[in-house]
Amino acid sequence: MQERLKTLMVDSVENGNLSIITRDAQINGIMPNLATEEGQVALEPHIENADVIIVDNLSTLTSHGKENEAASWDPIANWALRLRSIGKSIIFIHHAGKDNNQRGTSKKEDILDTVINLKHPTDYDSKQGARFEIHFEKSRGFAGDEAEAFEVKLELNDNKANWVISELEDLEMKRVVELSEIGGMTQRDIANELGISLSSVNRIMKKSKEPKVKRT
Repeated sequence: MQERLKTLMVDSVENGNLSIITRDAQINGIMPNLATEEGQVALEPHIENADVIIVDNLSTLTSHGKENEAASWDPIANWALRLRSIGKSIIFIHHAGKDNNQRGTSKKEDILDTVINLKHPTDYDSKQGARFEIHFEKSRGFAGDEAEAFEVKLELNDNKANWVISELEDLEMKRVVELSEIGGMTQRDIANELGISLSSVNRIMKKSKEPKVKRT
């Protein structure tokens, strides 16, 4: 964890703004169960001065009933609402299922202001490491361009990390054109390859042939 933070150049490590509670620092290596009152009480001294609390992740830090049952989320939701009422923000990290949707009951999203889904691009290769699309599935308080999906990639230069951000529309157009011109694929084959509709491929191909407008 320390090596990762050094690579990411997290200034909060130096000025004391970041505190990490890890499993190996716990008695018997067992983390508090945040779905229980005991677990929440145990955490309180450590988050008293925190403005943002990151729970990473729900599956390992909360255990109450069956994940698919709505009632299993109630203890965590009540805890989160109580912390919100005193001005704290909470970020929940959660796993996706095989269908790429969040695991368990959808009731989790009821109290959330923002839901972000991280997806691998259709042409993702495991050798590329941290490269994924960011999709806003719920955006309370912002919309339009601010809620547009985009792609990020973590690049390492001289052991320092840098996030490269790209617009999905530009990347999608690049992939479609490459498959058409270099790969010699038909529009239908491109649609199947990228997992998009045939009409989308047709629209992108037409747009790629439009003259570029220079912005000033």
